[in-house]
Amino acid sequence: MCSSDLELRSTRQDLSEAEYLLRLAAQGLLMGRDTRGALRLLESADAILRQREDPAFHAARERLAEDIAALRALSGFDVEGLYLRLSALSATIPGIRFTEPRLRAADAAPAAATDTAAADWLARAEAFLSRYVAIRRDAPAAMPLPTVDEEAALRTNLRLLLEQAKLGLLTGEQKVYAGALADARELLRTHFGTEPAANRTFLEEVDRLAGETVAPTMPDLADSLAALRAAMQSGGGGG
Repeated sequence: MCSSDLELRSTRQDLSEAEYLLRLAAQGLLMGRDTRGALRLLESADAILRQREDPAFHAARERLAEDIAALRALSGFDVEGLYLRLSALSATIPGIRFTEPRLRAADAAPAAATDTAAADWLARAEAFLSRYVAIRRDAPAAMPLPTVDEEAALRTNLRLLLEQAKLGLLTGEQKVYAGALADARELLRTHFGTEPAANRTFLEEVDRLAGETVAPTMPDLADSLAALRAAMQSGGGGG
């Protein structure tokens, strides 16, 4: 086999590899929105075409340049990273604590005075103390602790909301993602409160995650693939 035939076969293999890299990048964007991986694949495909130094591939490289620029603009979008942050947040749920003073169910109701003498003594003691200290009547009463099952249900619901946010992330549904995080924030604020440090840390991370865009517009690479195939069929690179 002469050297020209070997060069032609090598050229065709290289162009087939470039086409394969483009198709792989398109699949990655469609299935997993892997912008970083797709960017590396497109840059590799463009390097193959650049080595050919063939004007027939100018249009294909032009389309590739547009798609590469679009992906570089999305370089900060990291599905895996956001997913791992949601998982890490879910792992902190056992550390969440209740804010308000809580009583056990058995102690929630005030004990009745055992006899009249005890009641009279309490009244006199209160009257004496009122001369020196202000006794607040409007102080919020301690809330009863939820039962073990109720507390477990609250934490489970919090986990399920973060799982729903993951689903919104993976499917690119911004409303699902943002809605689940908003519900998680409201559940924690309403039922657990915001004072314990673990609760504040949880809410701060929820707010940071809620600010992420999970449905950016992805290039579909169809024009780049079409331009490359057209150049290959027209005899670019040796035909």
